[in-house]
Amino acid sequence: RGAPGDNVCTADSVSVATNGYLPLEVANIGTNWYCGAVASVASLAPGTSRWYLVGVPVLLDSNTVAGLSTYADAYHGLDIEFTETYDEDPTNVIYTVQPYYEVGHRSAFAHSFTGTLTTHEFTWTPRRVEYRSWYGHSAEPPDPAQLIGSYSHEADDIPDDTNEVVRMQL
Repeated sequence: RGAPGDNVCTADSVSVATNGYLPLEVANIGTNWYCGAVASVASLAPGTSRWYLVGVPVLLDSNTVAGLSTYADAYHGLDIEFTETYDEDPTNVIYTVQPYYEVGHRSAFAHSFTGTLTTHEFTWTPRRVEYRSWYGHSAEPPDPAQLIGSYSHEADDIPDDTNEVVRMQL
């Protein structure tokens, strides 16, 4: 059983491709659905977490959420999510400071992806988190026109270093 939520994960849904990519899949095994997930062994503490994606993350099945996050529990985590699942239409990119229901902890928007190479990151400090997404694989957006979205939240309620692990999950 894997966190967050009631997700059930299996190593059979994660592999390393010959090109070095790390594909995650959702698989139906028997009568159950299993998600692919990868988590760090240790907490990486505050700093910048960055993911390079290949593909269009919003073309997943409507029952699927792709998540890039730190996670300790439902009250301590930072998320970048791609989904068509939530009620806010039209929304498919979501930046969240957990718990998501607190005022100012969430920024959701719709984006029509026009490329298949994207970078997504958040920079986490004790009082602030900054989220950014852009086209291409680079440490910084190549130019402002490549920016997909950004959001920042500054407050005393940013999660402390609570042994959160970095996760990628479907």
